Amino acid sequence: MGSRRVPPPSLSRRAPAQVRSFKLTVHAVMEGENTEAGWLDYLKQRSCALSVQVKYEGGKGVPRTITALSVDLRQKINRQKSSPDEVWAVFDRDEHPHVRESIAACKDAGVGVAFSNACFELWPLLFCQEVSHNRDRHDLQSTLKGHHPHYDHQRGAHVNWPKFQPNLELATARALKLHKAAARHAQNGEDLLSLPFTTAWMLHHRLLLGDDFVPWLAETLRPTPALHELVTYLPTPLRGQVTAALTPARPPPGPN
Repeated sequence: MGSRRVPPPSLSRRAPAQVRSFKLTVHAVMEGENTEAGWLDYLKQRSCALSVQVKYEGGKGVPRTITALSVDLRQKINRQKSSPDEVWAVFDRDEHPHVRESIAACKDAGVGVAFSNACFELWPLLFCQEVSHNRDRHDLQSTLKGHHPHYDHQRGAHVNWPKFQPNLELATARALKLHKAAARHAQNGEDLLSLPFTTAWMLHHRLLLGDDFVPWLAETLRPTPALHELVTYLPTPLRGQVTAALTPARPPPGPN
């Protein structure tokens, strides 16, 4: 009998109306002021994790600037040796320069990376349909508007997340499918940044699942070794926790 999968977060539960006793703050430094901010506001309201609060800063510029701010914040938190807080950088490929270097710098510093290629709209679009090839941000935004007429990138770019949330499990499966395809193409020498993928789904589930996120993600990634590399997009200390959960237990020592 296979191991029991951790169930997805309840889509009907709202956080109880009570004073929360926070033990963890998730900080997000973001490129966008509208779409991404509306996403995190929605997740803050829907979070099932009473031990998590969310703070974010939007409109912080290009990936290099977002990375510098995120790394600086991570270093400040590191000086508080007892703090379990996490820092995530949220940015897109778009036509930005220095994206590859920014991702690497975040990983090296222990900053989580919610990265989307070509743009953040890929993540809400996966709630509506599969995306099988790389498309520029204008195409993705236009396609999202076709599914969601009230979304208009030129007029605030707000996504109606309550409408999309019931398809969370399907959207996650589609995101994982993109990662698997990207891993295959990268093995054949293709540039990862020329392929469609998003890691925004990991931050999405992190905020909904709270303490249940580590076993859920380990169980999700375990069957496909090619996906284990996604752990490197997680922040400190979450990265180490998921890595430990993915590491096979050592057999007990045999008799001398």
